[in-house]
Amino acid sequence: MIGIYTRLSVEDDISTSIENQINEGKVFAKNRKYEIYNEGEGISGRADIKDRPVLDKLMRDIATDKINIVWFRNQNRLERNSETFIAFSSLAKRKKIEVYFNDKQMDWNDPTNYLQSSILTAINSYQAELQSYQTKKVLLNRVLEGKAHGKSTPLGYTKDDEGYLIINNEEKPIVEKIYEMCLEGNGSTTIKHWLNDNNIPTRYSKRDGTFKIKNANTGKITHKKKSDVIWSDKQVQDILKNPMYKGKRRWKDKLIDCPKIFNEFYWEKVQVQYEKNKDSNNTGKKVDHLYLLKGLLECGECGRNYYGRTRISKKDNYYMCSSKRYKQEKCTNRSINIDVLESFVWTTIFENRTIFQKVQTAFKDGGLDKKKVELENKIKDYQKTLKALDKEYKKSIDLVVRGVVEESDITETKNRVVRETNKINEHLTNDENELKSLVNETFILTQIKHDLDFGVQTGIDWGIINEIVGNGQFEDITDLKRRKLAKDRYDQLNKDVIDNREKSAIVEHTPYNKKKEVLTKYLKRIYIQYDKESKIYTLKIDYDLPIEDESYYIDSNYIAAYAPQQQKIVDWHFIGRHFTNEKIEDTYNQLKNYVSN
Repeated sequence: MIGIYTRLSVEDDISTSIENQINEGKVFAKNRKYEIYNEGEGISGRADIKDRPVLDKLMRDIATDKINIVWFRNQNRLERNSETFIAFSSLAKRKKIEVYFNDKQMDWNDPTNYLQSSILTAINSYQAELQSYQTKKVLLNRVLEGKAHGKSTPLGYTKDDEGYLIINNEEKPIVEKIYEMCLEGNGSTTIKHWLNDNNIPTRYSKRDGTFKIKNANTGKITHKKKSDVIWSDKQVQDILKNPMYKGKRRWKDKLIDCPKIFNEFYWEKVQVQYEKNKDSNNTGKKVDHLYLLKGLLECGECGRNYYGRTRISKKDNYYMCSSKRYKQEKCTNRSINIDVLESFVWTTIFENRTIFQKVQTAFKDGGLDKKKVELENKIKDYQKTLKALDKEYKKSIDLVVRGVVEESDITETKNRVVRETNKINEHLTNDENELKSLVNETFILTQIKHDLDFGVQTGIDWGIINEIVGNGQFEDITDLKRRKLAKDRYDQLNKDVIDNREKSAIVEHTPYNKKKEVLTKYLKRIYIQYDKESKIYTLKIDYDLPIEDESYYIDSNYIAAYAPQQQKIVDWHFIGRHFTNEKIEDTYNQLKNYVSN
């Protein structure tokens, strides 16, 4: 099969367009079978192979003998980087494939041809470096001349017909209002809400089209209209901190004079107030908090991440759906107390070592083999669905090309197919990675046991301490650290006896970094859903291990938790919350009845 590779840099002229490259490649292929490898626009030939995913795929397909002929319009479509040339040419020689630059076949086994290509690579690399240098020089000169650069300028500025930077009098009042509100003692969140409530457009929302958002934790990609972009804290902060508004334009490490909206004295006054606003208790300053479950939580209602929010006063101390940041969003899923959720997840799954027992049981029941088969079947289904979606997408495009329907008629279909494809690709990647991670049983069990053996790792013999606590003899401990830990355990056990509990909640003897490492290693996601009618949370835990996903129910008062799979109350309670026996019993019954509904 022929592989037709196309790429377009930002500096290429229109004659080098992707469309022209593809058409020329098809002419070369004639009636032979081919596949298009389109790297897209804006990808530099100087980039490494790892930063050019389509070229990387082409090379993998060459390595597996899927492709035996490769066509490029010319050599600089392949590379402007000597390392890329060496890697590609070595693979081509090893697999004995035919490589064509336009209609000329390259014989890299011929020393003369190889030398000529190497020289051309050096020239391409030099031209790319020179072009980059010249571009930077031109941009700097434009800035020094007072001209704008790029497609956009900061809010409050625009450019005239000759490209010179000037003040935008329509946007200037918005900037003035932001600075005025800051000087009055308002934080960026308050300013943001005022701008959104008054339908003040952002610079980005004035543009047409869509853009992609990639979830940093899951890799999930969503598409959003530019016109839907609203004000964020960061946008407000960037405007307040930009020295351009006092007439000093930042360029690399230089400050260059430009038109100013405020005098320097006023701008500096706002900077002083900005710092005061950040430190003010009235603004609900956030605490530097380490969120143990960050990146693992997902809203069961809308699919967004849950994020942590805590304050010095503890007025806010919750994990909540990220849609709460935007008043226009309609997700109504409830937030959940940070300390409660972190305590529950850590204590129930890891501190009590139940995860080790579950994996051990799964292996005894043939769970590893079952999990492999399950994952392999899911991967096949995903791949089948992706092919069907691709076929549907191409069919809709074909209808437009043949004039059967207008392009606007298939917009909804295209958007749906893209959304479903992105979602399935995310699941496919997760399951493929999990399948690769299923190594031998002994290794997995040994690794989990090592990670959970916190007593040994922290140098603390908890067995001895518990024995001492049981006798109430902790005062005889000479080691101060052990004495404190033993006393804390003893005090908590006494509270539990008063509250008719059999076991204390988690004693914090495991470092945060170790907890975080273990959680991200063995958990994929935790899905949170709140039932308003029953006032019960459902936590669905998706393990990155060969065991079944689990669900837990927690009441809204955080009195108790229930595991429906085992049909039993979980041996956990949240420190600092004590209720009557009657209230506890009522909660137990509520959770059990909820399961049966």
